[in-house]
Amino acid sequence: MRRIKNKIFRARTVVALIILVSGVGLSTLARMIWRPLPSVADAGYGGDVEQNDLRLLAPESCTIFTASYGGTALFGNNEDTMNPKTYYWVVPAEEGNYGGVYLGLDNLFAQGGINEKGLAFDANALRPAPLNRHPELPPLPGRKLGERLLGQCATVEEALNWVKQYNWGSSFAGQIHLADAMGDAAVISPGADGELAFTRKKPGDGYFISTNFNLANRSTGGFPCQRYETVTRMFEQRNAAEALTVDYVRSILDATHQEGAVVNTVYSNIFDLRQGVIYLYHWYQFDEVVVLKVAEELARSTQPTPIRTLFSKQTVERAASKYARYQRMAKLRRYGAWTWLFLTVGSVGVLIWKLRSHPRLSWVVRLVWGVVVVLLGLFGLLVYLLARRQSAPTHIAASIRP
Repeated sequence: MRRIKNKIFRARTVVALIILVSGVGLSTLARMIWRPLPSVADAGYGGDVEQNDLRLLAPESCTIFTASYGGTALFGNNEDTMNPKTYYWVVPAEEGNYGGVYLGLDNLFAQGGINEKGLAFDANALRPAPLNRHPELPPLPGRKLGERLLGQCATVEEALNWVKQYNWGSSFAGQIHLADAMGDAAVISPGADGELAFTRKKPGDGYFISTNFNLANRSTGGFPCQRYETVTRMFEQRNAAEALTVDYVRSILDATHQEGAVVNTVYSNIFDLRQGVIYLYHWYQFDEVVVLKVAEELARSTQPTPIRTLFSKQTVERAASKYARYQRMAKLRRYGAWTWLFLTVGSVGVLIWKLRSHPRLSWVVRLVWGVVVVLLGLFGLLVYLLARRQSAPTHIAASIRP
């Protein structure tokens, strides 16, 4: 009876360990297969869904920075996401509202933009963070937040005062980077105390960076950030005696662009905040630039236009080729993971069937082979069959030869 109990205990131990190892393997495969992609509906910068439709911020890993030296103030941004359908459009000036040029995706929710006064914004996606409700304030106008903000404000100071007038709801999943023609810059993000936090650029010449960690509360994750460190290093290494140039800012955007099966830099922009000029790049193809003047675009009242139509056929085809290649990689990863999962499950089944025909094997040996097959799948099963064939007596080996 004691021997039977020991066998039952060993059997339960083996089953538990196999289930544990299988769970680890299957969870890894699940992360490979069902890795969530950034989407128009899943990331945003602030507010409750029931109060404001603000979950429209798609970027996954944007790099944004402001640099002001001497008489130059430049604003750089890499728009990192998985949606290749990018647009730019104009909101004309109206009585009481400044006109602006905006950039974004096919939902036409402004991811960034610059107005006629040189005030610019873009945003980083963050993990959702709680905010204290302020029901005494009116709800934030989230549907056209960027356009409303730039339409009403000419400077960073005005913008910060504007956002303080509203109730941002109970959550905030991002941070907004603002900069103006005077070289001032600030980031609005959820603070550790549940209130909006305002991180400011130091006055005078210098640079100011935001990536995908909360500048006001780094403990929420995402820090340290390699892209943030790259931008910092490149500005620190810049020759301070030389004027800040668009080419130098472009080199920083190039050094921090993203490309892969999940996230790509779908466009990059540099705003000359004092001159009112936009330098636009398509899909990290930095050898071609499209230059737009804010005043001219406002005069034309440009309707929503695909960004790719501004660029040469060669640039668009190169970008499309890169996108297609990474999509093939994504499909290979997804279907390959499923195939491996099925082969592993089948191999475990075959192993169990084979082990039942060898009752003399100890439970320790059975456990070892179970773990090997769970980890190595079909290859582990082949190793087991080869090992059993080599270790079997001659008359048995002959009987199991195909």
